[in-house]
Amino acid sequence: MKLFEDYKRKTPTSKEMFERAKNIFVNGVNHDIRFYEPYPLFLKRGKANKVWDVDENEYTDYWQGHASLILGHSPDFIMNEISEQVKHGTILGAPNPYALELAELIKKVVPNAEKIRFCNSGSEATMYATRLARAYTKRRYIMKVSGGWHGYNSNLIKNVWNKETSGILEEETKYISTFKFNDISSFEQTFKGIKNDLACVIIEPVMGAGGGLPADKEFLRIIREDTEKNGSLLVFDEVITGFRLGLGGAQQYYGIEADLLTMGKIIGGGFPVGAVAGKSEIMEMANPQRKDSTRIGGGTFSANPISMKAGYLTVKYLIENAESIYSKINSLGEIARKGIDKVFAEAGIDTQTTGIGSILLTHFLTSEVDVIKSVEDERLCDKKTQHFYYLYLMTYHNIFFLPTHLGAISYAHSDSDIQKLISATLEFSLNIKALTQ
Repeated sequence: MKLFEDYKRKTPTSKEMFERAKNIFVNGVNHDIRFYEPYPLFLKRGKANKVWDVDENEYTDYWQGHASLILGHSPDFIMNEISEQVKHGTILGAPNPYALELAELIKKVVPNAEKIRFCNSGSEATMYATRLARAYTKRRYIMKVSGGWHGYNSNLIKNVWNKETSGILEEETKYISTFKFNDISSFEQTFKGIKNDLACVIIEPVMGAGGGLPADKEFLRIIREDTEKNGSLLVFDEVITGFRLGLGGAQQYYGIEADLLTMGKIIGGGFPVGAVAGKSEIMEMANPQRKDSTRIGGGTFSANPISMKAGYLTVKYLIENAESIYSKINSLGEIARKGIDKVFAEAGIDTQTTGIGSILLTHFLTSEVDVIKSVEDERLCDKKTQHFYYLYLMTYHNIFFLPTHLGAISYAHSDSDIQKLISATLEFSLNIKALTQ
C-alpha cells in the first residue's frame, strides 16, 4: 500500500529501532496504545508544539504526551527550575515543600479537593479512590461505564474491551457493575439492582480511551442526584480533564461536584504523577492513626520534588494566565472539530470529531452508526480509515496524532497549526482511495 510504503521511506531509523525493540519489549513498546501499523515513530525530543523523530523529521504534535502537556513540550520557565532541582535531589523520600505548594494551589481552584494524596499514576489514583469509597460507605459494589478506562488496576479493567483480559480472577471483578455511557436508563437499571450495596460510581466526564466522548450534562446530573440520595459516592476520574477543561476541570465545566476525584497528567508538568482528592471526611479514612483506616500508600516516588515542582510551576502559570490560555485552546479545539467535519462532509465522507474544549478525535461513521454517544457506537465506526487518516497526516504533512487516540491542543499551538491540520484533512479527503490501495 502506497501510504505504508511512503511512511517506511520517511522513517527508516524508527523501523530499524522497532525491529530491535521487538527483541526485548513485548510487542516492541512499553505501553499498549503506542503500537500502530506498520510500526510506531520513535521520538527523541519535543519543544513547544513540535516533536522530532530519530530520523530528524519535525512534526506538529497533537498527542502532547498523552494529553499531559497543556503548555506544550519543555517550557523554558519549567525546565530551567527543574534543572536546578535535579542538582539538589530527584527523590528525597520525605515530605518536601513543593508538594505542599502544589496541593495548596490545587485546593485553591478545586474547592472540594479538601484533602489530597499524591501518587505516581492515574491508575494508582483510581485504585485508591475506589478503595476509599468502599471503606467510607462500608459497601462493596462499584459502578463504571462499559468501555471506561481507569488504568490497569485489576477491578476497574472490567469491560474496557470487547473481550476481557486474561490473568484477572473472577473474584477481582465480582463487585464491579457496568452501564452504558450517556444512557440514563442503562444507568438507572444497573443502579437499581445494587444500590443498597453500592459504594460508588466512577466515571470519566470525557471518555479518553473510549473515544474522546463528552458526557451529557443531564446524564451526569442524574448520576449525582441518585448517588447522593443513596449515600453512595460519585468519583470523577479527571486524569485527562483535570486542569484541561478549565482550572476547576470537568466539575467546573459541568457544574457538578463529585465526592472524590482523581487527577494526573497536567498536575505533573510533564513528569509522572497521580492524585486522589476529595472531601476531608472521606479522605481521612486513609489516616493510618485511625483504628478503621484504609491504606492507600502513594509509592516510593510519590510527591517527588521533580514532579511536584514542575506541577506547581504549571498550575501556577495556568492560574495566573487562565483567561488567555483556556479561551485560546478551547477556541482552537472548536475550530478544529468543526473544520475537520466540514471538510469531510463536503467530500461526501461522514465523520464525527468528538471532544470538548481542547480535546479532539475524528471518527469515520458507517451504515451502522450515524451519531456517537457511547463506546458501543464508537466501536461501530470505520477504524481502518481512521488509522489511515492519522498515518497520512504524519507521512505527508508532519502532523502527529497517536492513531485512533484523542488529540490535545496545547497553549503552544497556533491558529496556523489548526489551519494546516484542516488543509491536510482536505487533501486526505481527496486522495484517500489512491493512497490506501
